[in-house]
Amino acid sequence: VAYQEFYGGNVALGYPGLLNAEIINYDCRYEWFFNGNELLSLGYFYKDFLNPIEAALISTPDLVYKTFQNAKSAISEGIEVEFRKLIPIIPISKGVINFSMNGTYSKSEVAERDSIILYNGTTYPNSSFSSNDDKRGLVGHSEILLNTTLDAQLSNGYTASLSYNYFSERLNSFSVGALGNEYEFPFNSLNFTASKKINNMKLSFKMKNILKSKIQYGHIDDEGNRLYTSSYDPGYSISFSLSYALK
Repeated sequence: VAYQEFYGGNVALGYPGLLNAEIINYDCRYEWFFNGNELLSLGYFYKDFLNPIEAALISTPDLVYKTFQNAKSAISEGIEVEFRKLIPIIPISKGVINFSMNGTYSKSEVAERDSIILYNGTTYPNSSFSSNDDKRGLVGHSEILLNTTLDAQLSNGYTASLSYNYFSERLNSFSVGALGNEYEFPFNSLNFTASKKINNMKLSFKMKNILKSKIQYGHIDDEGNRLYTSSYDPGYSISFSLSYALK
């Protein structure tokens, strides 16, 4: 069934010939719990993919189709750092404030197939394929991921949390034809939550996307300039909730 994901978007098509992806994962990690729940962790990982599933854009004389295909194989490797630390700015009798961070830097490479097949058997040469073994990164893979949280839990029932999340530019779908690969550009997310317990009741407040970051997709030309295909502003959201727990 062909369908349009949103007005003005590409026509999406499934592909019944997909194979299950197989992944072998190797992981090496050093963890140091230097004080109670405080942690410093350093890790290295290596992932070996067979038949990874990726989104592809196929340009035909009438429409641009978005479908899914198996690449031959892929690898991904990188380092990961995790850190948790108590911030001693208030007495422990009043509560605790913790800072946590998780960051990853990784690379990926894909060995592609030389052609792409639509659901009806029509075959298109894969313009992203290179006979000189040049390899692109995996669809959906960001080289840099960062998550940080400042969390406070007070003895009087109040809690608060401020979190920041970031991912670097990543391939959203590879292109077959003259379109060029489509990327999802970096997104910065800052969120705040707070709550207060009163007996069996809990009052909560949330504010999301405080920075009002935009979600943006597009192409990159030979000079490194961004050519946007779609962009929308999700805005920020504020919500309140009241819950009651039965005992």
